[in-house]
Amino acid sequence: MVAKKVVIGLSVTILALSIIIYCAIENSLMTKETPKAEETNTKTQQIVFPQKQEPKYDLYSSTLYDLPFYSIVEISKLAAREKKVIDELLEKAQGFYFLKIDDKNNKIIALLQNPVSNNNTYARHSLEVVEISLETFEKHTYPLGYSGEVDEIIYAVDGIKDKSDNWNFNKSAEPYLPLKHKKYNEKGKLLFTEKWDYSAESEIKYQMKNHKGKLLSQVNETVSGESNFRKEHVFYDETGKLLRSININYDGANITRFTFYDIDNPQNNQTIISEYQDGLKVREEIFNENYEKLYTLNAEYKNGERKCITLIDREGDEILKICS
Repeated sequence: MVAKKVVIGLSVTILALSIIIYCAIENSLMTKETPKAEETNTKTQQIVFPQKQEPKYDLYSSTLYDLPFYSIVEISKLAAREKKVIDELLEKAQGFYFLKIDDKNNKIIALLQNPVSNNNTYARHSLEVVEISLETFEKHTYPLGYSGEVDEIIYAVDGIKDKSDNWNFNKSAEPYLPLKHKKYNEKGKLLFTEKWDYSAESEIKYQMKNHKGKLLSQVNETVSGESNFRKEHVFYDETGKLLRSININYDGANITRFTFYDIDNPQNNQTIISEYQDGLKVREEIFNENYEKLYTLNAEYKNGERKCITLIDREGDEILKICS
């Protein structure tokens, strides 16, 4: 009887130990698996948003032709097709004195540094304005001042139009250089007289007068120092009233000051003053006809390459910044 009780006691004890061991193992397994589950559930997937790319612009850093900063800013507003038209014109004219977008009339206006019309005429003011429609891309080009008649060089040299044109030339070298030209109408009445002077001593390089001897237009060139050069174009009406004037100041090949005055188009009147450092243009200031500052433009360079242009208003606030 005692032996039976001992066996029963041992059996209960063994069963209890088995239960305790089983629970301990289960608890241990749950403890090891729980952090993994929590770790998996608490992981968050990072979403990477693409960074906004700033547009890149052509700042004409490598062009051989002098181009105002404000013109570059204006070109940056154009679509690729429009810019292509401007770039082709730039190559032909070898630079613009100024270029602006006329929002009111939806067109581009540019004063070219060299004429693009090939009319076979003698040089006078050699200034042309081109207007480009932003709707049709139609180009209209016209000269500033009298630019001669088409193929006049052929007619002048061959003497085809002796009755209406009287030419005097410097024939010491070819091609002949015109010295004086008198234009007559069909009745033989004098219409105007033109004179050219190529000597270094004369500041007046070209002059045109009407039949009464009234000055209609003139080109002046002045040299001061070793590198300073000034060129002036002036235009008058029959009464002697100033209609238009253009002044360009150079330091070597760099245009340091440009002034444009047009009595009929006052919206285009402006003065541009440019500052250079080590041959690179770093600053440009634009004034209206009353010499009130309108804008300042600053340029940033890296290794000699123009990287950014900043447009600042008269109050000193940044309006726009474009970078290449």
